[in-house]
Amino acid sequence: MVRKPFAKKEEPKNGKKRLIPHGIYTNKEGIVLPSVTGVLSMLGKPFLITWANRMGLKGINSDDYRDEMGVIGGLAHGMISSSFKDEEIELADFALEQVVKAKNCYKSYLKWREDKLLAPYLIENKLVSEEFQFGGTPDYYGLIDGVETILDYKTGAIYKEAYLQTCAYWKLLIENGQPAPQKIILLGIPRTDDEKFQEVIYTDFETGWNTFKTMLALHNQLKEIDKEFKVRSKK
Repeated sequence: MVRKPFAKKEEPKNGKKRLIPHGIYTNKEGIVLPSVTGVLSMLGKPFLITWANRMGLKGINSDDYRDEMGVIGGLAHGMISSSFKDEEIELADFALEQVVKAKNCYKSYLKWREDKLLAPYLIENKLVSEEFQFGGTPDYYGLIDGVETILDYKTGAIYKEAYLQTCAYWKLLIENGQPAPQKIILLGIPRTDDEKFQEVIYTDFETGWNTFKTMLALHNQLKEIDKEFKVRSKK
């Protein structure tokens, strides 16, 4: 079975493929809900301003570079997820450089898992919380060396948002009838030679969940304020 990449592709001006996220979540009434990553996007990333400036000084368009790394990351995610299924990723539509870098990520992941026993319960399954009204898609949930673990893989560096993200998944998994997770493993998988492999482990879920829940409430409040402002500004 051949599997297409996990997100829709479009053709940008530079001729390379770009992946478009497809994470739309709805509740039982069909109302669109905020996603975990959407809520966490409220967190500021001031370091990106410095990074974009450095890229500009090198003559590199930071938006194009970010999009390119996003394609590579999406492709690497697809390779990892498909390794648990009888599926293959269709690579013909991707540039050779994109495929090479994604395969480098995949090889780093395989090296990490070679001495571990993984038994997945869920692989990229979309989940919704009816209680808290949000949705998310864990990369992997299942046993790792006999321990129920949320595994989240990032191509490139790991940031604090990843901890909050997986703590939100913790709540989603429990509400959707899965065994309570015992551990979080965050993997930072290098795409290029100047990036390093990272593994970060957590066992505290409550701190991250309480922080995410506060951010979710703020996200919803800001959305209502934005609606009210649009109505009043038209008067």
